[in-house]
Amino acid sequence: RSVSLGDDLTSIGVRAFSGCSGLRELVLPDSLQTVREHAFSGCSALGSVQFGNGLTTLGVQAFMGCTALTEIALPYSLTALPNSCFSGCTSLQTVSLGGVRPVGANGFYGCTALSAVTSSGAVDFEQGNEQAEQLLGG
Repeated sequence: RSVSLGDDLTSIGVRAFSGCSGLRELVLPDSLQTVREHAFSGCSALGSVQFGNGLTTLGVQAFMGCTALTEIALPYSLTALPNSCFSGCTSLQTVSLGGVRPVGANGFYGCTALSAVTSSGAVDFEQGNEQAEQLLGG
C-alpha cells in the first residue's frame, strides 16, 4: 500500500503509523515540516520514502526498524538527524544526507547492508554511526 499525504500537512504525530506492516510506499509533501518520534517505526514493509523539500525535523526513532527500506535521500531543508532515526533498517544500502550535518547517536546503527553514504559537506557523526562515517570517508 502507498500513502500520499495532503499538500497542506505540516506535521505527522508521535507513533502515527508505527507498526503499519502493510505500508510499502510513502510520499511526503513539500508542506510537511515535522515527522515526530516513532512516527513510522516498525513499518517492516516500507521500502520507499520520498521526502518533501520542506522537512526540517525528524523525531527520535522516526524510521527505526523499517527493515525493507533500501535507500533514502534526505532533503537539504533537514539539517540534523536525531538519535536512532534509521537504526535497525537492515536493508538500507544507500543514504544521501542532503543538508544534514550532525547525525545523532545510533542514527544508522544496525544498518548492516549500508554500502554508500553521500553528503554535500562535512558531517559530524555521534557514536554508533561508525559504518556510515567510514563510508562517507570521515
